[in-house]
Amino acid sequence: ELRRFSGTQKEAAGRLELAPLVKTAVSWVLRGTKYKPAITTECSSDLIVYARKGYVHQIIINLLQNAVDVLEQQQKREISVECKRRDDAVVVSIRDNGPGIADRDIDHIFEPFYTTKPVGRGTGHGMSVIHGIVHAAGGHIHATSEVGKGCTMEVFFLLMSSAQQAAV
Repeated sequence: ELRRFSGTQKEAAGRLELAPLVKTAVSWVLRGTKYKPAITTECSSDLIVYARKGYVHQIIINLLQNAVDVLEQQQKREISVECKRRDDAVVVSIRDNGPGIADRDIDHIFEPFYTTKPVGRGTGHGMSVIHGIVHAAGGHIHATSEVGKGCTMEVFFLLMSSAQQAAV
């Protein structure tokens, strides 16, 4: 994850259909988790962004894995993934029904080394790396949460322009 963000891995941005990438990411995360949450996805096949596939895949996997992690102690484990067009962007929303993020923490979750996980369970790198990758791709990320009800992470990617589609 850090190698990818540091630029040592070169991958050109290109035409990227989100639906198959989301499906693969969900499959990978579910395969590696002990407590299987119910994951629903709603991602239209016509949503195309101009981005680096590996970066977007890493973002979605990390956000899904974070959601799975917070649901470990929940009796009912639910995650929803939605990909929707909003103005000139595609928004990937990952929502969980976990404990939520406290108001005192929400403004810090993208800071390096900041973690709310117990010692030995988190390094504080994941969200800051995701934040950096999203911004490097020309997008942005936003978190909303309500304690006791869960958290939603929204990642905004620019839609692939007609000019970019014609060039690819």
